[in-house]
Amino acid sequence: MGPGINSDKNLVGPICAEKYIEGCRVIIFVSLGRSGTQMRYWIALAAMVIALPWSNALAVTINTNNVTSAEYIAFTTGATVQNFESVSGLTPLTTTAYTNGTPVPSSAQMHGQIPNLFFHSGGANPNNTAANPGTPVALLSLSGGIAGNAHSGANVVAPLQIMTEATSPAVLGLAAGNFLEIIFSSPVNRAGVWLNPALGNVTLNALDASLSGIPGGSTPGNAGNFVGVSLPTDSIKIISIIATQSSGFTIDDLTYGTAGGGSTAVPEPSTFVMLLSGMAAVMMSARLQAKRREKGARGRGSVYKCHLR
Repeated sequence: MGPGINSDKNLVGPICAEKYIEGCRVIIFVSLGRSGTQMRYWIALAAMVIALPWSNALAVTINTNNVTSAEYIAFTTGATVQNFESVSGLTPLTTTAYTNGTPVPSSAQMHGQIPNLFFHSGGANPNNTAANPGTPVALLSLSGGIAGNAHSGANVVAPLQIMTEATSPAVLGLAAGNFLEIIFSSPVNRAGVWLNPALGNVTLNALDASLSGIPGGSTPGNAGNFVGVSLPTDSIKIISIIATQSSGFTIDDLTYGTAGGGSTAVPEPSTFVMLLSGMAAVMMSARLQAKRREKGARGRGSVYKCHLR
């Protein structure tokens, strides 16, 4: 007869939950006095501890044009801002109007000319951009009546229509469905861009190093707003920006940083206080219940009743 089993096929003590759960059709938990209370206490405590890092791992998104807001200031503090004003080896295409299909010369086509960043408009292999760079993006210099649409300076970045063949022309992709992606050489904990106020809305998605979408890392972005995603850890490898309106989009002032340079997706101090208070309450309740049940359980044992198959 195995340990914890009596002649009535009852499983005595926590052995039922730990050793015989696979052999039970129904398990009825009966109070175990101190040991049962402690078990519930540790389960509750473990749940709280496990919940903390998972809740912190959720992405925080931003979609605002308010540069004085606390969320924007927190996002940009300590971050790197790429304004595309001086990109080595490239000459931006000067444009006075947003025309889908405008030819873009090779001198204004951008891939990896900016250190630690790689841009493409589709087709690239993020794990091997040298072998498969995909379709480049366009570096534009806004002039004339649209000059004020850049968030800073005059230069912005726009997607190209995907070049399906080596001989395909490089033309602007300013229409719904056109997109661009930014690949970071090392993962970052936040990334965002300013959208052109004269064009359309977008959807921004954040992906990790396995090229999987980050939970909570997708957000709409309104024209003229700063749109981005942040995490407490350096988990963002790629951001993908997709046009959701027929006018397309351009981006400016790419803003990104690492957790060491400041993090925005962290719980408020009140969250920690609430968690600690809850843990203390569980501990106190467990102790009080243990004392009451210990008095009532003296002189008799408690049993797990298990109906075997």
